[in-house]
Amino acid sequence: YGKRLISVYPNPATDYLLIRVDNPEISNISFQLFNMSGKLVERRQLPNNETSIDFSDLESGIYYLKVIENNKELRTFKIIKNQ
Repeated sequence: YGKRLISVYPNPATDYLLIRVDNPEISNISFQLFNMSGKLVERRQLPNNETSIDFSDLESGIYYLKVIENNKELRTFKIIKNQ
């Protein structure tokens, strides 16, 4: 998988974060969102190739977003959450 096939924006994020998968062959994708202390904040399946995550209720700081396909980690993104 090329790294450019999965993109996450905007980063820094304020109200929302978009995950975009630009490869139709990638399927059964989910994400896990962790805070700085490693606590799982949210996890769910991606219903389509572009999914929005609500960031408005999260505290400011750094988060890690793991994108997973069939229990295999594809990529981890470092996300900055602003006020």
